[in-house]
Amino acid sequence: MFSAVALYGGVYALSLYLGQVQGYSAQGIGQVMMWLGIPQLAIMPFIPYLMKRVDGRLLAIFGLFLFALSNYLNTHLNADFSGEHFRFSLIIRAIGQPLFIIPLSSIGMASITPMEAGNASSIY
Repeated sequence: MFSAVALYGGVYALSLYLGQVQGYSAQGIGQVMMWLGIPQLAIMPFIPYLMKRVDGRLLAIFGLFLFALSNYLNTHLNADFSGEHFRFSLIIRAIGQPLFIIPLSSIGMASITPMEAGNASSIY
């Protein structure tokens, strides 16, 4: 639950900040936030390959480390920071998120029988 709050809360807070404090339009917010989406699209196809060669727990730990690092990089920001200042931290976050979300969901669903998979995935 806490990871969901960190994942979605950070995106929501950054979008809100850019719109209300910095006066960005919806398109401007999208241009900043694309630095979170595009690297994820590039990395996600390689996660199953990595999971075959590296323990999923190690991938999840490394992904959580990158996610935490991206949040730490934003701790020194103030109201003078605009979209381009978030680019590096968003790219780090975009690399870290799939590295812990995909292995954690795979590990969490590994012991579920196919008959229970629908119910378990809705709870997960």
